[in-house]
Amino acid sequence: MPRGTRRAAWAVALLCWALLLAPLFVGAAYALPATDDFVFSSVTRGTWVQTHSLPHVLKDALSYALRTWHDWQGTVSGVVMMTLCPAVFCLRAYPLHAAALLLVWLGSLFLVVRALCRRLGLGPGPARAAFLGLSLVQLLFWPGYVEGFYWYNGAWFYTFTQALSGLTLLLFARMAGGPGTAGGTGTAGDGTAGTGRLRAAGRGALLCALMAFIGLNNYITALYTLAAAALLLVHAALRGRGSLRGLMPCALALLVGAACLLASVLAPGNAVRLETDGWFRQEDFWLLRSVWRTLLAALGYVWRFLTRTPLLALLLGLTPAAYAALRRSGASFGAPWLAPPLALLLLCAMIFPHMYTSGYAGPARVVNLYHAYCTVALPFVWAYLLGAAARRRGGRPLPRRLTPALAAAGLLALCLSAPGFQGAYAQALDALASGRAQAARDRAWAQYALLEQAGPGDDVVVPPDAPAAPFSMGTLSEDPADWKNVGMADYFGVRSVRPENPQSP
Repeated sequence: MPRGTRRAAWAVALLCWALLLAPLFVGAAYALPATDDFVFSSVTRGTWVQTHSLPHVLKDALSYALRTWHDWQGTVSGVVMMTLCPAVFCLRAYPLHAAALLLVWLGSLFLVVRALCRRLGLGPGPARAAFLGLSLVQLLFWPGYVEGFYWYNGAWFYTFTQALSGLTLLLFARMAGGPGTAGGTGTAGDGTAGTGRLRAAGRGALLCALMAFIGLNNYITALYTLAAAALLLVHAALRGRGSLRGLMPCALALLVGAACLLASVLAPGNAVRLETDGWFRQEDFWLLRSVWRTLLAALGYVWRFLTRTPLLALLLGLTPAAYAALRRSGASFGAPWLAPPLALLLLCAMIFPHMYTSGYAGPARVVNLYHAYCTVALPFVWAYLLGAAARRRGGRPLPRRLTPALAAAGLLALCLSAPGFQGAYAQALDALASGRAQAARDRAWAQYALLEQAGPGDDVVVPPDAPAAPFSMGTLSEDPADWKNVGMADYFGVRSVRPENPQSP
């Protein structure tokens, strides 16, 4: 294909990609704080209003996180992050977090996909195409937009930490998997060697800090990250791909992350929360039951994300083109039989914490993470197996008659699964076009205006929440003593708040 035609094709593809994702960024303008956003923001909001000092805000956030370690949960870094909600500093700045998180997610996904494509021996063109395709499959069929991107408390506790995990694992793999990544080989008096050691020390310190942050965050991402990092370290050690100087900082970072996760799990507050929530049940052989249920749930999610998104149809239809690219690849595809069980193991590591503590795989904000993982891991495993098949066949092309058969199978899979596709993308488009998103935001700002005008001793009656759009979730209960209402009242500094009864005259 001529260079000009190729560039035009890429431009059209990029334009289509941007147009499809644009509604999600437009929807960020309609993100509204809800429930825990007000609860955690009220901890630091007063400090910011009185002092406008970020160090004082950070001090209060850390103090509150350490207090919750004793009486609610051990996720110290997660609690600190939640008490730094944009609503603490400016209520109108709250929607910025959603747009920022979408950009962070796409950036992390791009770097992860590019690294995986390099592992497969594919060039930048296939890597860009894979990123465009996988990002669309992920975001257009995302299970829960509100809890995944627009509600700060849930989105940054889970989605942001998962994006950070991808970047952390890339740094971990770089330090563990290649010669010279952790420092130079010169003498102590060599300036270049000294600079290399300094950079290596900086990377090691950054890796330890990232692993500590993730270890003290949500257990799902923490356990998955530790499991993936351990596999990377074992692979590098067995293959002899990393020097001892490179592997030691990685081993140290792994120990730091494990220690932080253990401290988080053993926090006294976890026992309080499990008793309060009433979810945890100590059945006979609970650990073994949880492991078995985790495995069943993992297999169920693999099938769900293959069939409730276009992923299975795409994998079938693209098999000939992918095989052709991989058979020309210079990558090695050793032990292909290990790829599927290891990928399933990492998914189980994500599911197990919630299954063990709650008896089920988790709400939408957690299922989002399973979806995000599967929509990358499944295509990579499929491509790895195709590459191994190409090596086994001696680089011979696929039989020509197989191409139309795979295309037909992909089309059939698409027709059969399309009615059950998941995600709220169509609902998001409708909310923007119909004005429901605007109505929800207008109603919320009417509530905020009344609360900002009220005094500390006032019982404030506000307009009821508008029907929740895909970009926001309802906040208020009819009971002023409900924790959601109490959090909102504390944030605005009033005695109580409740919605007006729509049936009252």
